[in-house]
Amino acid sequence: DLDQLEKITERYREQRERVQRGEFSEVEIRSRIARELMDIIQTCATFIYQLDVDLDSLIQEHHQKLIRRGYLKP
Repeated sequence: DLDQLEKITERYREQRERVQRGEFSEVEIRSRIARELMDIIQTCATFIYQLDVDLDSLIQEHHQKLIRRGYLKP
């Protein structure tokens, strides 16, 4: 919906301007980014559940892959 997209775009433009004015601390900025990423993860998980696969097993496999590649500590 174009109207919804315009509202979202405006909200983020306002947020960006507030960041540029220094109205948010570094911790607040990171927290907001993390919340947005969680929304993305939720959407992805919803799609995965619709595939009728074991999401918990997939997460464990992916976690192990990240450890092997050095992105996470064991």
